[in-house]
Amino acid sequence: MAHEALIRGWERLRGWLNQDREFLLWRQRLDQAQVQWEQVDRDPGSLRRGTVLTEAEGWLHRRPAEINAGERTFIQAGLDERTREQQNRERRRQNLIWGLAAGFLIAIGTALFVFLQWDRAETQAALAAEQTELAKTESAKARKAQLEAEEQTRLAQRGAYNLQLPRVSDLWRQDPGQTLSLLNDTDRARRSCAILLGVFFTACVSSEIISSSRATPVRFGP
Repeated sequence: MAHEALIRGWERLRGWLNQDREFLLWRQRLDQAQVQWEQVDRDPGSLRRGTVLTEAEGWLHRRPAEINAGERTFIQAGLDERTREQQNRERRRQNLIWGLAAGFLIAIGTALFVFLQWDRAETQAALAAEQTELAKTESAKARKAQLEAEEQTRLAQRGAYNLQLPRVSDLWRQDPGQTLSLLNDTDRARRSCAILLGVFFTACVSSEIISSSRATPVRFGP
């Protein structure tokens, strides 16, 4: 029994000795790094990093009483530097995210602006084409109305000529000279004189009127 207890105690003692040996070797390396750090005026580039700093953090938590103030300050400086680097990385990551988000929003805004401008141009082009077609339609309507008015005027004049033709014919039979004198009294009558006479001679020429016109001297002009 005593022999077995001694064996178990020896194994535990050997474990403690191995652990102490690892701690002492680590502390020796830590002291050397601390001296270098002090020699370069505590330059952050000389601090522990990565797995070396993680190992130092573990020893600091497991055996804090065996680590002096200078070693603690050196380890804590490394931990603070690691925190600052993590914060800087996080800040850069956030800035990158915000930059990408801002660029994405700017791209969307630019695309939306271009689309609205294109849609506005298309709308204005459609309105211009519609107004052009409307102007053409109105012009065609106005031209048609003008032609209809001219046609109505010609029809009215022709009707007036037809109404006046019997009276002119009767007056011509009675007194051709007076007829010509009446036709020359006004500018309007002077302009229509040739037309009336042409219609008259076309529709009502007879041997009696021709004989009458030969017998009576005709004077044109005032």
